[in-house]
Amino acid sequence: MGKKRNYETVIKRRENPKDLPLAEQESDYYPGDQELLQLEGTEWSANQWAFIVWEATPIPVRLPTTINLLAGKLGITARTLFNWRKLPKFREQVRSIARRYLEQDLPSIYYALSDQAQRGSYPHIKLALELVGDYQEHYDITSGNKPIPITTYNYNAAITALTEGPTSGSTPSSQD
Repeated sequence: MGKKRNYETVIKRRENPKDLPLAEQESDYYPGDQELLQLEGTEWSANQWAFIVWEATPIPVRLPTTINLLAGKLGITARTLFNWRKLPKFREQVRSIARRYLEQDLPSIYYALSDQAQRGSYPHIKLALELVGDYQEHYDITSGNKPIPITTYNYNAAITALTEGPTSGSTPSSQD
C-alpha cells in the first residue's frame, strides 16, 4: 500500500525543510506546501498541522498507529486532539489533504482500472467508459408493460405505480 507516512516529517519540514535528506523533502507524505493547502481563514499550529495530516493519512499506513501514541509524540493529551477535531474547518482541512493524497494516486488508480477493464471485467469496463463519457446508462421504468415517463410532477405517482401498481389519479401528468 505504499510507504508508511510519518508525521515527524511534517514537523521537520515546517521547522526547517533544508535539514531533511532529499528523499524526505520530496516524500509523498506531505502533499505540497502548507501555505498552498491551508484553508482560507485558518491558522494551524505545527502540532495541529501534524494532527491534520495524520488524520488525513489512511489508517493502515499511519505512524504512530494510534491517537494516544501520536499525542505522546506531540507532548499533549489525546483529549486535546479530540478537542481539535471540533475546531471550525478542522474536518474540512483533513478532507482537503485526503483529497490531495487521492489526486496523487490517480495515475495508479486509472492504470489499475484500465488493467482490469482490459482483462474483461465488466464493472471495470463500464466504469472506464463512464469516466471518458462513452457510456451512459438509461433506465426504462415500466409498470404493467406501460412506460411511465418521469417528470418532477409525477415522480411520486411513478414510484407508487412501480411498488403498488397503478391507482386512480396516478396517471402521468401531461405537464413536463
